[in-house]
Amino acid sequence: MKTQPIRIESFPLPFMAMLMAICMAFISGCGNGESTGSESRAPGDADAQHNIQVFANTKNPTWTSIEGSLWIMRTQEDPSPNKTGLVWTNEGDPSLDNHIGHYSGETSSLETLIEDLVPGETYRIAAYAEFDFGTVHGNVETFTMPEGPAIGVGEAHQDGIIVYFFQEDDPGYVEGEVHGILAAPMDAGESQWGGRCGRVDDLSPDLGTGKENTRKILAFHEALDNYTENPQQCHEENDGSIAAKLAAEFQHGEHRDWYLPSERELNLLYRNLHAQGIGDFAPTRYWTSSEVPAGLPRSDIIATNIDFSDGQGWTTGKEETMRVRPIRNF
Repeated sequence: MKTQPIRIESFPLPFMAMLMAICMAFISGCGNGESTGSESRAPGDADAQHNIQVFANTKNPTWTSIEGSLWIMRTQEDPSPNKTGLVWTNEGDPSLDNHIGHYSGETSSLETLIEDLVPGETYRIAAYAEFDFGTVHGNVETFTMPEGPAIGVGEAHQDGIIVYFFQEDDPGYVEGEVHGILAAPMDAGESQWGGRCGRVDDLSPDLGTGKENTRKILAFHEALDNYTENPQQCHEENDGSIAAKLAAEFQHGEHRDWYLPSERELNLLYRNLHAQGIGDFAPTRYWTSSEVPAGLPRSDIIATNIDFSDGQGWTTGKEETMRVRPIRNF
């Protein structure tokens, strides 16, 4: 991956700005008298010459994201930019007319996280700065995303903690891409599973079903006669709380697509995170979004949960209160 030239990166910016000012003021040409920056002459003013350089840089790649930054080298006599920006593309040269991503601001330095990139794909990023006298275009940097996961299970990613990478034949698996499950870094709180009003039905314990389970649970309660205000219609101990609703309304960072894990998904949280000392889970029971199979005793009034003190699975009345840990896909 390209980096900025060592001769620039190895000095603090104020020092380089001062050095350039001295060079232009007292030496007749720095090097061979030719600037390494982008020279622009203000229209109508033959004496106004600027030596301004704009740089793009990238760092800290994962397999789907990278940090992009921009900074400007200029003397104190040079004007401030009206607008600065980064553009990137995976085909051709990046420009305002050819890009798949664009980030702009009004300062001499910018930093942004570029996401949703393709593992193994090569991209090009460029910087620019707009002044009253015109636009200064900076270097073009080429970077290639890692072929596979640059971070692993248990590490932070996209507002969550990586729990599991989808494997071939898993729901959500896409050949040539990396996807999986993230756990929220904290519990959403405590809640009853929901109303003890009969089976929601068609709630699966399998991997990849928690999101649809959550949708069905919410639809079931919305179809009741004002359940949140009159939960006793289901059972005298119901308080109107719904674990799936607590998970779906969880807010952390920029993502809003959290849901209540299925039985197998919650088991992955226990084995891959909590058993490894990761995730700040409580040593108590957590609700799943799964019911027990139809036909079993009391299958209309109980749901499954996992005790995070030992990983044991349980079936319990839906009016019981337990912890809720949301998850989401990435």
